[in-house]
Amino acid sequence: MTRDLNRRELLLRSAATLVAALARGRNLYAAASAKTAPDQWVHPGVFQRRSDLAFMKAQVLAGHDPWKTAWDQMLALPTSSSMDFDPNPFTHIVRGSYGAGQRGDRELNESLEAAESHVLQWVVTEREEHARKSADILDAWAATLADFSGNDAMLLGGWTGGKWANVAEILRATWPGWQRDRVRRFEHMLKTVYVSMLTPFFPEANGNWDAALMHSLLAIAVFCEDRPLLDHVVKHYRFGSGSSGITRYVYPNVNARRATETRRTRNWVLATSPLRVLLRGTKALTCSPRRAIGLCWGSNTQRAIC
Repeated sequence: MTRDLNRRELLLRSAATLVAALARGRNLYAAASAKTAPDQWVHPGVFQRRSDLAFMKAQVLAGHDPWKTAWDQMLALPTSSSMDFDPNPFTHIVRGSYGAGQRGDRELNESLEAAESHVLQWVVTEREEHARKSADILDAWAATLADFSGNDAMLLGGWTGGKWANVAEILRATWPGWQRDRVRRFEHMLKTVYVSMLTPFFPEANGNWDAALMHSLLAIAVFCEDRPLLDHVVKHYRFGSGSSGITRYVYPNVNARRATETRRTRNWVLATSPLRVLLRGTKALTCSPRRAIGLCWGSNTQRAIC
């Protein structure tokens, strides 16, 4: 967990706070007018825009903290940051309850960590071998992964799908060497493996499950420019049953709901929820840097703020 947070700091410290950085998700999907203008997707998106990457790079090269310290910690990772890393993709990944009987879980996360590390090394150093290494990792899994199974299969998919999409977003937008046929193969893997597994959602579980699923599905929707998928997730986020919808966690008066969730689970749901994505239109789901999380009702717009 510590290593993951250190790596994410390289991207997300570019804003005053973590939430403020994620609020920049408004650049993921933009339309001048929902009634008159066609959809226009802006890449890279998901966790960062191009200016965020440029800012992060400048801070690392200038030796400014916390970016430089996080960078050094990432490079010190013995396996994932090395050019010697060799992915070991699985066709069928198994994860039982609380990780029991896992098969391919560890290898999947190791590859994700390596792909993230090398795409960031590419952005900062401009050494093409890092872009090539990240692309090779994505290609290996795209050509192999077929499905997930086990009690925690959907949860693992929710934890990893958004990370895959974010790495792919950065790589596609910054390195022309990842050719279109390879990109399409990776898109196919995201749609046939992740989207097909996650779109039924799982509102019967604690809310952190559907929060993770929606998080990954939104990221995949941005990468694949899939507006129907994006709309489907937003609808579930707003009106989902069970432990899914945002109104299960906050009241219109900004007070967190005392549901059956533990405080830790509830806070995780709010921190990882699709609040980080903003959609423009007559009805917008918005994320902005505020101290509280709640529902704010306007004259013709429902807006979720954080």
